[in-house]
Amino acid sequence: MNHVPIIDRTVLTMLLLPALVGTGCADDPEKHLATFSLETSPSQIEVVVGEEEESPVQLTSKAGAAEGPSHAYLIGDLLFASSNPAVATLRGEKDGGGLIHEAGHFAGYYHPGFTCPEGHLCYEATTEDRGRLIVKCHQAGSATISISGTLHAYEVEKQGNAKHTVPAATAFEVTCVVKTGLGPACDDDRSEPVNVLGEGLLGEASWCDAIDLDVDDGLTVHSSDEVAPKAGAGNHTEFWGRLAKGVTLTQADLDAGAGELLACGEHEHGRTLCANPQISVLPGDWIVLAHAFHDRLPDSCNDHLVYGFAIEGDGNPANDYVADPAFPNDWYQATDHWYEAVCDPFAGWNMTARQVTNGTPEPLDDSAARIVITVNLSTLIMPASELSSPSGYRGTAMRHTGQWGFDGDWDGDVERPVTAPTLGVPINF
Repeated sequence: MNHVPIIDRTVLTMLLLPALVGTGCADDPEKHLATFSLETSPSQIEVVVGEEEESPVQLTSKAGAAEGPSHAYLIGDLLFASSNPAVATLRGEKDGGGLIHEAGHFAGYYHPGFTCPEGHLCYEATTEDRGRLIVKCHQAGSATISISGTLHAYEVEKQGNAKHTVPAATAFEVTCVVKTGLGPACDDDRSEPVNVLGEGLLGEASWCDAIDLDVDDGLTVHSSDEVAPKAGAGNHTEFWGRLAKGVTLTQADLDAGAGELLACGEHEHGRTLCANPQISVLPGDWIVLAHAFHDRLPDSCNDHLVYGFAIEGDGNPANDYVADPAFPNDWYQATDHWYEAVCDPFAGWNMTARQVTNGTPEPLDDSAARIVITVNLSTLIMPASELSSPSGYRGTAMRHTGQWGFDGDWDGDVERPVTAPTLGVPINF
């Protein structure tokens, strides 16, 4: 592959704001010996796109007693969140016996003889454990990471019971800036179509630097429990990487090449599928969600193919799609905007756009969204105005022989699994 010189590398710079710290129980320090704190050190870190570093926020707790074991236990309930998950996200990691929930919760318990519940952070007497937050930068931009909640210390002594609660809150700014260098994906031929995409839209041939290779490589769980999970096929139905960008297209960009790339039909780079070919492409803010697969997407299909983008687009979970009980692992659950590139053995390639209304997906007849198929890439390009308040999405890919895997062969992948947090949708342009 002939590489165009790349000069972009994104790193993460964190600037920490003051934190509240709680220690012990206030009424009698001699009696109440459980301690806990929300600590922040160091105040700044840098993270290269595609890699991870420990956050400067550390959640630390200790239970102990000066004279023998203390019948004490600690409970922490802290939420952590990113204001812009397309730029930076966090996850929890064990350190010793500690654990922070990936879903955004931290919780800890200690009590003599108490069995630690799965998914919680447990402590032992006179010892200290710590959970860690790991931060990852995905693209240039900024985000605020907030952590807030309460920490509780309970102690049961001969003198009686006591409870102490301390509020805890902190936040830090995440800034992803551009630096010289190549991203880890750029050395792989599978990244070249992403550069073609960037060149076609904005004349930028270095988009491979922003490809995120952190994809789930476990078994793919079918929507129905009646169909056994299946390993990835290592072909055009298994994710290799992904990219999410917010771009602003001017009329000059459309005249220079973006208009040709977004025109419905086949072109020199592949094909562009349109939700409604009658709707023109206009200048403005556009969302780009690109999925790179291990192998080239076929020009025609002997089996049925579906490449989907299931988005929670309005920030209102009350109107999201609810999975049928027969399909508890439905890949589209908890979303409300669906965009699909579909290949049928008889009809060939086409695109659908739907919005969930009153629990039922209805056609989005006025959608200007496109899905561009380029070598191993399936890319949704849509006006940002179609989503009022996007909060996350899942990408899907499936091949089946006509019965969605119930009767016949199938392959597929979902990024990420329905049990994991959704992927971020760009909101900065």
